[in-house]
Amino acid sequence: MKVHWALWILSLVFLETTVAAADTTYPNMVTRSYDGGTTYEFRNNNSDTLLIQLEDTGLNSVLGIKQGNKWKQVNSACFLVKWMADRYSLLVPEKLNMKSGRDYRTNRKMKEAYTLDNLVRSYAASINGYLEANTYNEVILIGLGEGGSILPLVYERLEHKNIISGLVSVGSGGFSRYDQIRILGSSGVPLPEAYRSQCLLVDTLREDIAKNPDSVTKEYLGLTYRWWSSFGDYLPAVGYAAMDKPVMFIQDTDFWLSPLESAEYIEESHPRQLFKFVYRGNDGNNRDSVDSFKSIYDDVERWLETIRIMRIQRDS
Repeated sequence: MKVHWALWILSLVFLETTVAAADTTYPNMVTRSYDGGTTYEFRNNNSDTLLIQLEDTGLNSVLGIKQGNKWKQVNSACFLVKWMADRYSLLVPEKLNMKSGRDYRTNRKMKEAYTLDNLVRSYAASINGYLEANTYNEVILIGLGEGGSILPLVYERLEHKNIISGLVSVGSGGFSRYDQIRILGSSGVPLPEAYRSQCLLVDTLREDIAKNPDSVTKEYLGLTYRWWSSFGDYLPAVGYAAMDKPVMFIQDTDFWLSPLESAEYIEESHPRQLFKFVYRGNDGNNRDSVDSFKSIYDDVERWLETIRIMRIQRDS
């Protein structure tokens, strides 16, 4: 069984990390549809806190890839369920109109649909529909990688912003994708040479992408030119500049896909009490391991206690 922390490493060297993950199915899952979008609900009747998680990049279901009755690959949602379902209610919105367990890497129509605007619109519609039908005292938005980068855009489209208590961005930051790749190419982060060489070509490939912005047959770093033309120049920092909710940024110091500088830019350019930054060094654990994900959710849980205290102090 394979777990992809980031599915879009590159086409030349496609990174796959195998982990030992027991019980990686999704117990007590309820599938619900809102405005044409699908959500996966894991309700805990003893909790009035809802965690909503947005997945990283990938042309497959947010739950992973299923063959027959077995999961060939699982995504981070399985760890959200594993570590948090006993204490919180959980919601995982599906991407676009994908179906549970399906692989769309060879699906041209899905490649054409997979753009920044379409993804944000799809996530927001599903979340809006769910929150309209369900009541919680506390709602937290969590985004990993791509999901973290688009958090400000999704939040801006939500109709019930008043019940959103905070946001958590994991492995993202404030820079555009193009700038992140450019920084990584010349950084001291230990990267496979094939990957670094591709990062160093970012400006050359950017020119070619501009000439072929809608191509779904040409790719750079495993992602279509159409994806790059919609995501490449997007700046999450703009959305965070106007953010009025607590946000926690969790960033590995040697992450292959998002450099440390991207999170540091937010910290330096938008210093405010609402923002918390957690920088995780290389402790020898695989970034896609069960222990690594547990550590991330432990950070989230500790931060939740902090913002609850902030809210009590504000309201007292």
